Amino acid sequence: MKISKETINSIPNLIKEKKLTYQEALDILSVELLKNPKFFLGEIPDEEIKSELILRILQKGNFVLERYKEGYGIFSAYFTSFVKFQYLTLKRQKKSQMISEATYVIMQKTDYEAQLELYENQEYFKNKVSYEPYSLSEKSNFISNNNKKSLLEKNEKRIKNLKKTLLILTMKYINYINLDSLEEIAIFCEIPLEKINEIRTTLLKNLNKKIVNRSELEKRRDKAFFLKRKYQIELDFLKSNNMNYEHKEYLLKRQTKFWNDKLIQLKKSNGLITPSNKQIAKKLGMKERIISYYIKNAKNYIK
Repeated sequence: MKISKETINSIPNLIKEKKLTYQEALDILSVELLKNPKFFLGEIPDEEIKSELILRILQKGNFVLERYKEGYGIFSAYFTSFVKFQYLTLKRQKKSQMISEATYVIMQKTDYEAQLELYENQEYFKNKVSYEPYSLSEKSNFISNNNKKSLLEKNEKRIKNLKKTLLILTMKYINYINLDSLEEIAIFCEIPLEKINEIRTTLLKNLNKKIVNRSELEKRRDKAFFLKRKYQIELDFLKSNNMNYEHKEYLLKRQTKFWNDKLIQLKKSNGLITPSNKQIAKKLGMKERIISYYIKNAKNYIK
């Protein structure tokens, strides 16, 4: 059941009259944000961000409640401004974290193309001295040309590996890469865009089950959080010698553990829903260990 705006606006007075503690007020506001985020944010946030937002409010909310004065306006508007600020901050942070290896590798292509051009123009073989070099012997010319050929071959191999790495990372993070980026990737990797889109469609279809499972996990986490807070509030009103105290304490510990377990499970995936290496290998016609190798070694392209 949603609480009214009037109830939220009455919280500062209830605290002033010592009918509510700061912690109790935060519990009420946090549970309301959990159940009705659109009231505070004007939109339904990502589940992961919503959980982080609630944790921030529980951590920083005391300061906000203590600072509030009637001259700031109605409390619901004041508190909503604080929540929106924290929400936008979290969104910016998440967006920054979402710059995956795939995006970074795309940015490297210009660097490698420039390196190749330098090799072709023999920039790496110019002698940077102020005097005229000795005439190179036939043997010296032979060695120099061999070195050049070796370096060119090495660079070509590196670019080939870069293209394969980019393709594999693209498929790994396909759920987070927009269509415009896919067109650039197709050009760089020299693969028809239609082929990449076909693989994308299949992989995204296979992710549906993961998305549903994650959603269920988030719901269980949220329910555990709600019950954890509920039992904590109930315990605060009970005396330790009350016959129900031990039972409520047991329920609180159980829900706290359950909540922490769900947080750990969600954290293990870093918030990302991605295809398995096996699924990617099947679509690209590679072995699973090859996919794992390229993903693991993608950091070698980050300088």
